[in-house]
Amino acid sequence: MVTSSVLKDIPFFHSFTLKEIDTLMKDPSLVEKHPRGKYIIVQGSEQTQDLFILIKGEVEITDAMHHHITYLATGSIFGEISFITHQPRLTNVVALDDVMVVRIDKKSVDKVDLKLQLKIKDSLIETLIARLADMNKRIVEKNESNLVLVKALRTMGHDIALD
Repeated sequence: MVTSSVLKDIPFFHSFTLKEIDTLMKDPSLVEKHPRGKYIIVQGSEQTQDLFILIKGEVEITDAMHHHITYLATGSIFGEISFITHQPRLTNVVALDDVMVVRIDKKSVDKVDLKLQLKIKDSLIETLIARLADMNKRIVEKNESNLVLVKALRTMGHDIALD
């Protein structure tokens, strides 16, 4: 059984009180177990637009051709884009081992008070900002390493143009 004190340790729930977590988790079916190899989300699917919070295990995110994008571990969230935009899923999410998730659907969120809805929104925003900052950092690092490579090739006599 997943308790509110266990969920409180998950970054998504850090700003929540134990009572707020209990309120959100009234429905025990929101906690799901998925076996290794199961696709939790299939790209292009419109079956659900739920948000998932990974509370145990690891998942892999892949594109339409099943090429690796990233791994997510305990504490991560996924499915947030469809949850917010109501658009079909953009990636696949497959369980790499036996995983446990909290599945948050729009109906559950709509049933809680406005203060708790705002905490959910704020937690999503914080997560998205952290991901954006990480992506920006990776782009800068990649650009810097590309610049070093171009400079090295130029010193070796290669005519390389920067775009």
